[in-house]
Amino acid sequence: MRVSSPRSRRVGAEGSAVWVRAGLCVMASFNQPIGRSVKTLIAERWPAARRRGRIPGTTGPGDAAMPVAPPAYASATGAVTITTAGVIATVRFARPDRRVNPLSPALLHDLADAARHLARRPDISVAILTGSDTAFCGGFDLKDDGVAALAEASDEALAELVARAGGEAVEAWTSTPPVTIAAVEGYALGGGLVMALSCDFRVARSGALFGLPEIDRGITPGWGCLPRLVAAIGLQPARRMAILGERLTAEQAAPLGLVDRIADGATPALDLARAMAAELAVKPATPLRMNKRMLNASAIAPLTPASLVDVDQFTGSARGAAFRTERARFAGG
Repeated sequence: MRVSSPRSRRVGAEGSAVWVRAGLCVMASFNQPIGRSVKTLIAERWPAARRRGRIPGTTGPGDAAMPVAPPAYASATGAVTITTAGVIATVRFARPDRRVNPLSPALLHDLADAARHLARRPDISVAILTGSDTAFCGGFDLKDDGVAALAEASDEALAELVARAGGEAVEAWTSTPPVTIAAVEGYALGGGLVMALSCDFRVARSGALFGLPEIDRGITPGWGCLPRLVAAIGLQPARRMAILGERLTAEQAAPLGLVDRIADGATPALDLARAMAAELAVKPATPLRMNKRMLNASAIAPLTPASLVDVDQFTGSARGAAFRTERARFAGG
């Protein structure tokens, strides 16, 4: 009698729907032929992944679907949740009351905690980081109540809090053992861009925007942003983004290496990220983690000295009149 493993029997309506939706996607990738359908990709990867219990699915044509498990993690604020399907985790951070899904000190703390939670899950090989349905993240929220209260006391104290909280979140996501994929909808600006850079891969819906508005806000990018950006796309494109304030669409960002795959306008970035996760899910977990660690040691570790300097630069720029004026304007002051 054939006995299926508990893991191979994990299935849910959500997981099934994901693969149905993903089958309708068309990806544009710089390491795969443009126009190759995700349905074809999953058809190639599915049998091996299913045999190894790494992708949700039934053990046979007649097997009934099992209920979707509750979130594996939810932050105290409810703004960050983690759901799992086999070896794949999806981390969503969303602030429905804010249009561009901005960051706050509390949200940054929750994001760092979520990354540490993943680090304690040896059963998770791949993690997708996604924002709201309309925006990955538009940057830091100057209208947040806690931010406004601290800013009244001291712009420098505010900047130091933001620098420390953001740096902690970015470092936690950079170093978490699972391979990470940022699924970008709408905007990835300022701190949102840095969070995307902290992931190993980035997929985006066509037309998504990437940029650093800090130069026009009278402040420097923090959280190790500029060293990471240079490592990702090279010095001159990084100069244009950081000094000229140029924004890049997903189509412009892809040839530079900032975006790995692009979903067409009708396809959610999250569906394309899940298709990439399906590719990774069939690979042995230990080499995935080891390769990530070695690549980070080669490319990210040398950036640490520059990342430490940017805390001082960030807090120093907060003393300037330009930042105080722009903060008051954007915060409604």
